[in-house]
Amino acid sequence: MLAQHYTQAGLTEQAIAYWQQAGEHASDRSANVEAVSHFTTGIELLTILPATPVRTQHTLTLHIALGAALQVAKGFAAPEVERAYARARELCQQVGETPEIVPVLYGLWRFYRGTSLRGWALAEAYTLVEQQEERWWEAEVDRHWGSAPVAPLVRHGAGLRSRVRGRG
Repeated sequence: MLAQHYTQAGLTEQAIAYWQQAGEHASDRSANVEAVSHFTTGIELLTILPATPVRTQHTLTLHIALGAALQVAKGFAAPEVERAYARARELCQQVGETPEIVPVLYGLWRFYRGTSLRGWALAEAYTLVEQQEERWWEAEVDRHWGSAPVAPLVRHGAGLRSRVRGRG
C-alpha cells in the first residue's frame, strides 16, 4: 500500500493523503474496520505536522470520515463515535464558518438521539444554522438531514430567524 511506503519514507504529507484515500476506498467497499484504521493513521500522522489552517482542515476532514466509518463499524452509540465527532466539532470552531459543521452535528445527533442528551445536537444545530448569514447550509441540511425528522425543524427555525432579522 502506498500509504505505508510514504509513511516509512518519512514523506508525511503525501502519506496522509494516501491514508485518507485508502480509508475512503475501504469505506466504499464496506470494509469499515479497515477504514477506521486508515483514517486513524492519517490523523496520527497529522500531529507530526506543524499547526496550520491546512492541517486543521485536513484533521477535520479525517475526523468526519472516521466518525462515519465508526458508526457503521461499531454502532451509532459507540463512545468512539462521540469522540470522533466531538473532536470534529472542536475543529469546526477553529476553522470558523464551514459547511462541514452539518455532517458533524448530524453525526453527534445520531449518537445522542438514543440518550437523554439527544436534544443537545438538535439545539446546537438549530442555533448554528439560524446564525448563518449565507445560505450554504440549506443544501447541507437537505443532504444530511433530508430524511431525518429534525430537518424540517432546522430549516423552519433558520427561516424564522432570517425573517426576524429582516424586520430588525
